[in-house]
Amino acid sequence: MSGKRFFIAAVLSFAVLHASAQSFWHEPLSLPDSARYGVRLTGEGAVNSNALTNAFFFGFVNGRFVNDAEKDLMLDRAKAKNRFGMDGTYGIQADFRGKPGSKIIRHTVGLAERYHADGTLTQEAMELVLYGNKRFAGQEINLDDSRLRYLRWKEVSYGFTAQLAGGWQAGGSVAAIIGDQNLNFTTDYARLYTSPTGEQMRLNGTFLLQQSDTAQPGPHAFNGMGFSVGGFVQKELKAHDAAQGYFRVEVQDAGVVYWNNNSVQYPGDTLYVYNGTEIDRILDVQDADINPLTPDSIAELITPDAGNGSYHTLLPATLQASIYQQFARYDVQLG
Repeated sequence: MSGKRFFIAAVLSFAVLHASAQSFWHEPLSLPDSARYGVRLTGEGAVNSNALTNAFFFGFVNGRFVNDAEKDLMLDRAKAKNRFGMDGTYGIQADFRGKPGSKIIRHTVGLAERYHADGTLTQEAMELVLYGNKRFAGQEINLDDSRLRYLRWKEVSYGFTAQLAGGWQAGGSVAAIIGDQNLNFTTDYARLYTSPTGEQMRLNGTFLLQQSDTAQPGPHAFNGMGFSVGGFVQKELKAHDAAQGYFRVEVQDAGVVYWNNNSVQYPGDTLYVYNGTEIDRILDVQDADINPLTPDSIAELITPDAGNGSYHTLLPATLQASIYQQFARYDVQLG
């Protein structure tokens, strides 16, 4: 077996067992020898879950009704702990060749809008989200260790690549960040009880909700500022028939966003009981007889220590190792 065939067989054998999407946003442009610069538009996204299905994600994004068959399929796939994650980037990058004779062989600038979401739910929490609490009449639902995070930001970045001796390359990057929107929700201990006849609900637990300025929820808000850094080292490594190739280790998006003072935090450590609304005069109902529950009123009851103030969020950093090989008619990359 030739070196090229052996390499391809090894890659495919490994990829069958362990393959994942790689971001194009941090990949350097391939500049021809005659080109002084190159420009690339990037639009990419990835979503995954052990329980949530593609039909659910597409329905959620597009506002389509998710039917009971799709809900039951997700519950059949659910485990004691269920995870989901989503990432997306769209932006523009430009690469410029360094000056002749300089160790800096490449400069990169970029502008992008990016988002990230991830979460963890128990099986009971998933069923509560999909079907409500009617199924749990007379039962206590376990909502321990639930987590939801959503982060959206813009970045302006600069990076460089330096050519070192012995076939080595190294580089770094830095980005200035504008925080658009953030939501962090975590529970430590949380239980929800619904009485058999449904007239009483009891919530007992500890949790924390952090959210960027609720008055500026749009995708182009300016609710925070931050920075990120990245870097890589790369060694030339070619298969027998490859025109070029390398082995690369890198860390990207190691950074933080500081959200402004209009952000809100809801720490909760409480026992809250809802007993419904009692109306004495059913034939003469007045507005004062009805005290409807709203998200704000619930938050006021179960999080009396809620308040405005700044907090910070770490970006979802990535650590990656990859192998790249360029053959005459195709490229192969594994990471």
